[in-house]
Amino acid sequence: MKELKCHHAIPIIDTHFPIRRKPGKRWRIAQTRGTNPAQVRQNECVEVSYNEVIKLVKAHHLQSGDVYFEKDSKHDFSQFLAMHSFITPSFYWRLDCAAYYDFEIEFAFNNCSFEAEIRKLFRAFPLDRQAKEIQLKPNFTIFYKGVLTAQPATLIFSFKR
Repeated sequence: MKELKCHHAIPIIDTHFPIRRKPGKRWRIAQTRGTNPAQVRQNECVEVSYNEVIKLVKAHHLQSGDVYFEKDSKHDFSQFLAMHSFITPSFYWRLDCAAYYDFEIEFAFNNCSFEAEIRKLFRAFPLDRQAKEIQLKPNFTIFYKGVLTAQPATLIFSFKR
């Protein structure tokens, strides 16, 4: 059988069937797509609000010695949708970029002394739309202890005033 050699086929194949690269993090795609500027602005507002809640919790509610987990996953490719996670013994707060490019927040409380204050923040845009309460499995305390056990010590912090 004669081997077919066609040097002209390679550029055609590369042009019409390019090799697809592994996609980047979903949040980066969401913020650079340019097809929906309103969504980009909303995502920026969600991320700012998310970080403001963390600042509030750290500034006013964590006590010296409280142990918490915090991970910025924006550049960690082990989780495609994850952006940031924060969990204390009484409060869970997580930012993700959904498959449809909206930034979303999950939260949970566990006998949290500042729950009412945080819930007031959910009444305003964008948290009124993008924050969703969840139930951690099997329960909050076991989930929290599991995070502290499973995660590297570099992501576990003891709060200091």
